[in-house]
Amino acid sequence: MTNTVILAEAQNATIDESELTPTVIVGLGETGRTVLSQIARTLRSRYGGQMPEQVRLLQIDILPEQTTSLDWQKPRYLADDEWVMLTPNLKEMQTFLQKIRNAQSLLTNI
Repeated sequence: MTNTVILAEAQNATIDESELTPTVIVGLGETGRTVLSQIARTLRSRYGGQMPEQVRLLQIDILPEQTTSLDWQKPRYLADDEWVMLTPNLKEMQTFLQKIRNAQSLLTNI
């Protein structure tokens, strides 16, 4: 049997949603967005155009400082509560990380 035949049979199989384990699938960044898109498309095609209730998707993106929120939009395949856009202050993060490094250096010298 070829992979194509196996895939076709799997796509035509009827699956009972009640047998699914509750699952949250998290995608991080651009690669996570691509993977979640493929997962969402596959699940919707297998469950009559709907996401199974037991499966939730969460996409986490970080908005780069040089872009605007208009450049980044929620992916079409996600519900409003399945997408989070983080806008970190990178200068504050850098300062915080430097303080941690300084503290680690002090502890190493004790």
